Amino acid sequence: MGRDSSLARLTPHPAEARVVAREALAVTEEVRFRYGSGMAQRALGRAARAAGDREEAERWLQEALESFLSIAAPFEVARTRLDLALLAGAGSEAAAGQLGEARRTFAELGVPVYVERAERLAEELAAPAAPERSSGPNAR
Repeated sequence: MGRDSSLARLTPHPAEARVVAREALAVTEEVRFRYGSGMAQRALGRAARAAGDREEAERWLQEALESFLSIAAPFEVARTRLDLALLAGAGSEAAAGQLGEARRTFAELGVPVYVERAERLAEELAAPAAPERSSGPNAR
């Protein structure tokens, strides 16, 4: 599953992505385009995650989720839940819950490609990452 936003693919540097997304957010908020605001908030969350700022990423992703919920945009709500699951990380109950909700929504909307994405991500995040094995004399 492609874990980077379109914005990140166009602007591979998180700092640049943040600048562009903040500009987009300012414009969409000024004209009260809630859908666009949600997209910009999600892009800010993704950029923050890419920069390693988990707290900021969670804040922006939650704001994006609230934006999409407020305008009844279930597809975008579910896509944002995928991002929140990635942020929660492997083996977490939060990731499992977000993925379950996202998968259910994608299935209800009849979007099999995204059902598959949610299932693949659920498999990837099902268990905590295995610790690196030692290469010492007792390693197997």
